[in-house]
Amino acid sequence: MNKKLPLLFSLFLCLPSCAPGASSSTGGSVLSNPGFELGSYEGWVAEGAAFSFATISLAGSDALRLRVEGTFYYDGELGGEGATGTLTSEPFVLKGNGRVSYLLGGGKDENLCRVELIDEEGEVLLSQGNILFDEDFPSKKMYRQHLEAKQYVGETLRLRLVDQDYGNDGYNYLLFDGLELDSTLEDDLGTLLDDAQDYVEKAAPLISDTYRHAYHLMPPTGWMNDPNGFTYYDGYYHLFYQHNPYSPNWDTMHWGHARSKDLVKWEHLPVALAPDEDYDRGGCFSGGAVVKNGSLELLYTSVSPSGAQTQSLATSYDGLNFSKRSLNPVIPSSLNLGSGINDFRDPFVYEHEGRYYAVIGSKSPRGGGLLGLYSSSDLLSWRSVGPIYEGTETGGGIFECPGLALMGEKAVVFSSPQNVRDADKASYQNTHSVTYMVGDLDHATGNFVNDGGPGYMQELDKGFDFYATQVYQEEERTLLLGWMNMWDRSNASSAYGWTGEVTLPREITLRDGHVYQEPIRELRDYYRNETEISVPSGTSTTQLPISGNTKHIYAEIDVSSLGYGKAGFELFASQEHALRLYYDGAEGLLVLDREDSPFPIVANTGDGEKHRRYARVEPVDGKITLEIFLDVSCCEVFVNGGYYTMSGLYYPDEEGSGISFYREGGSSSLSGVAHDIEVGHEL
Repeated sequence: MNKKLPLLFSLFLCLPSCAPGASSSTGGSVLSNPGFELGSYEGWVAEGAAFSFATISLAGSDALRLRVEGTFYYDGELGGEGATGTLTSEPFVLKGNGRVSYLLGGGKDENLCRVELIDEEGEVLLSQGNILFDEDFPSKKMYRQHLEAKQYVGETLRLRLVDQDYGNDGYNYLLFDGLELDSTLEDDLGTLLDDAQDYVEKAAPLISDTYRHAYHLMPPTGWMNDPNGFTYYDGYYHLFYQHNPYSPNWDTMHWGHARSKDLVKWEHLPVALAPDEDYDRGGCFSGGAVVKNGSLELLYTSVSPSGAQTQSLATSYDGLNFSKRSLNPVIPSSLNLGSGINDFRDPFVYEHEGRYYAVIGSKSPRGGGLLGLYSSSDLLSWRSVGPIYEGTETGGGIFECPGLALMGEKAVVFSSPQNVRDADKASYQNTHSVTYMVGDLDHATGNFVNDGGPGYMQELDKGFDFYATQVYQEEERTLLLGWMNMWDRSNASSAYGWTGEVTLPREITLRDGHVYQEPIRELRDYYRNETEISVPSGTSTTQLPISGNTKHIYAEIDVSSLGYGKAGFELFASQEHALRLYYDGAEGLLVLDREDSPFPIVANTGDGEKHRRYARVEPVDGKITLEIFLDVSCCEVFVNGGYYTMSGLYYPDEEGSGISFYREGGSSSLSGVAHDIEVGHEL
């Protein structure tokens, strides 16, 4: 949920239907340069600085978001916000249906910035400002609008753009493109939700396949962070996520949406939520989902323009379209059990014994973080129950993205605490982490008794990229997944128009106070081309008879004679680079090492180490077991039956598909099996 500054995303387009020099010619009405596709004002008469040559703009990296058609458009901001003037088209005889359609943006004052239809003497017949301009929360984009001029069919007319706004306090200019006469084009609604989906539909086909996964969920375009609202509804698993459709960098948050029959093949659905209400203009932040009497309910953090955080509700009866409740926000900041109106977020919602509960992260008045419990009978009227946990482990941060699973008679409380550190290099080495606590929860008071004692937390994943888990409980199993990425790290995929992915869904069990994680059983349906792998005892690295970047590998490594040596795998290997995963006998640690990467992933300054992560692993009967999943540019490892997992991104070079059994010193052997994973369609 941390706010990140954007990087550059280059996505250049020129739609084939809008080639330079195209004219508006329908029903006999003709203009020679209606969309400025000649790269000039030819066919128009420009007067004033607002319509200088510099304002003919070349569509660039933000063309889709601006909703530009073709290569050029008019951008009045380039003339200066205080600039004024007029731009008048060549004369035309209005024919056909008389509908004059265009893309129009900006225009803070519709009386000063407007489009006019004038006759041969210059008399104004019709005039319109940007009727879709949102004065409080504007965005720089154009919407298709029109003038209905059928009463003037047969007359000789001109179109005139007018900018008389001397102001310089934002959007005191026009954007204009795509003029069409005798138009049958529909007007745009001008809603943020429609804008987002329109952008995704246009941008997704332009996204490069480079580094795109085969069986991990990722955004169709733009940025993804925290998964949200993991649930099952109307025959599908549904998963939502924090989403900026317009850029591969964090910005004002929407909710992306996908669904799946089997948790492996995911179908992208329309954007579910956009920040379009007064209480959530600052973003629709993370939250959860619950099914109630046939409806799918989303409880999310609504952020005001000032940054104040509250919790709001959106409802769907078809699993596709969501309506925000008129009573929002349903959990106001006055119910915050913590402190600070800007740190009250990420509700995890669930039903228990006929009531609805939400666990929400905030800051403790005594310093550190706090997890609060809230209760409701109808999801609309809530009360504070009590704090589940508060502690100073996070320093100045909070416990983000909480979750809760009732497993047997125990409650397992998950969260993503910020800034937790440990001197042990096998613990808490990321900027932020995911932890869990096991104990007894009293739903009447919120009192949580930790089996491990006050402040005892266990780290869930020992890799590089794992944050913001979501939990969903079925009758027979508990499922968990997380964001496979991390704040403040460089990311190779952003150069190709997207950032972020979700881990494999995992089946979790609680054994002796420890959460075990296993890959979901549905994945086995996609295993192909089984190959046995076996390497006898020795000390040298051995090339295996398998290769590829969408693989499943199950391996037993005998380290009983390893001594102080190392044994494991080289993955995504080329002649020069590889991702290494090995057991270090000298330290008793499993190591995930991505230092030898063709694309160096620059670590956050708060990370423990830049290029390695560690898990303290005890061999069983002299062996360690590793279940490895490779997917184009990521790796997930399940260690010793899921006692630990290690998740991380890795960006191989074009030849990076080799797999070797890596040995350095000592003696070890390998036995196991490998499969290709073939999903059959691209996510």
